[in-house]
Amino acid sequence: MIKLNGVEVNPTIFPDGTSQVWQLTDDYSLHGSNVIRWDFESESELIHVIQLHDLIALGFGHKVELLMPYLPYARQDKSYCNNETFALRTFAQILNSCHFETVTSYDAHSDTAGLLIDRFINVPPNLSFTDEYGLVCFPDAGAMKRYAGSVSKPVFYADKVRDQETGWITHYKIVSDFQPTDHDIIVVDDLCDGGMTFNILADDLHEIGVGRLDLYVTHGLFSKGIGELLKKYNRIITTDTRFSNLDLDVAAQQSSQWRLIRDSVNDGRLVIKDHFGTV
Repeated sequence: MIKLNGVEVNPTIFPDGTSQVWQLTDDYSLHGSNVIRWDFESESELIHVIQLHDLIALGFGHKVELLMPYLPYARQDKSYCNNETFALRTFAQILNSCHFETVTSYDAHSDTAGLLIDRFINVPPNLSFTDEYGLVCFPDAGAMKRYAGSVSKPVFYADKVRDQETGWITHYKIVSDFQPTDHDIIVVDDLCDGGMTFNILADDLHEIGVGRLDLYVTHGLFSKGIGELLKKYNRIITTDTRFSNLDLDVAAQQSSQWRLIRDSVNDGRLVIKDHFGTV
């Protein structure tokens, strides 16, 4: 979904599959500085964002800021080999060609976005709610580096151990100066896609005998649902960067995964908070 100054923009789609953004009315309240908010649903929206920028900047001569709560391609932030694209770099080149006044995102995956995207602002998550736990666990050293300074409780992290032949994660090695046994713990990271790594980590934490175990991810994609996660975590906390445009009652009619998400929100096992607010 794309909004301009808080009003949804609906491009015209032509029979040949192309599209056009036009007919900006007084409802959009165009002025000297304008904000395009892009709640990412599909990469096809990128052309609409660019068209909208050009209409405002080139057509009206106004400034344009871009707000993307979820940064597309944030995980494709490096090139592993010659036959793979560096998608974040390509995306950044497209954005930079527009010369936005600022490009703001929420809890981007790595510092690479700031190196590639001009005038990039990365807003860190508010992790003050972790004060209610005894310990905070990070699923890798990178997450610990990003977030450890934002929490007040003792922290530790886990290292992925992979099968050398397949590359699959087999378990985690807990890296800690103290024993996490019997403590209430929250696992903190930026994103959950399918959830496999968090399920494996939960198994290893439960094996050493931790207390209550919760999970926080800023961007909850949950591409495989939350059923398996809720078997291992008492509660899942995420933000609305994924859910802000969803009617959970409508989504619940489409699949059992969405019904579980809706029902878990209703019973408090899945908490969706405002991405600039607190739990």
